[in-house]
Amino acid sequence: MIKLSVKSIIILILLSALLLLAACSIIHFTISVDYNSAMGIVSGHGKHEKDTLITISASAKEGYYFESWKENDEIIEASNELNFISDKNYKLEAIFKPLEFIISAKPENFQGGFVIGSGSYRYGDVATIIATPSEEYIFHEWLGEHEWMSILGNQVQFAVFEDINVTALFIKEIED
Repeated sequence: MIKLSVKSIIILILLSALLLLAACSIIHFTISVDYNSAMGIVSGHGKHEKDTLITISASAKEGYYFESWKENDEIIEASNELNFISDKNYKLEAIFKPLEFIISAKPENFQGGFVIGSGSYRYGDVATIIATPSEEYIFHEWLGEHEWMSILGNQVQFAVFEDINVTALFIKEIED
């Protein structure tokens, strides 16, 4: 029989506790996300325990939309929520893009004149559309869903927050 001193027993207990603690240590993985904070917000990234279900969410700010999640420059998900099990360190990228709108401005009759300013605009951009009459014609009004523009005349500037379709109405000048 082996006789152990109190000191030896304490050392054995401490060594056993250290071995048990080492065997039970929790492994963590880091989930990092690169994104443009002016365009959106991302939640759920950070340190997570191994084999934990992770949900990372992306929310676009006003004037932007969430496009996709990328890992190593490859799209891995188009939904704004990404779910996976933490099994390694992840370096992800949340892609946000500005909203774009179409301004379609045209003349009702091409003989009466022409219109410039149609095109694609980002949310909040200032668009300028100008209706220029041909000889013997005058600008009369804007027709369409945004007739309020007529009070501003043939040259209109406005901030873009939606698609806009308008038509410039030119009328023939009346001679005295």
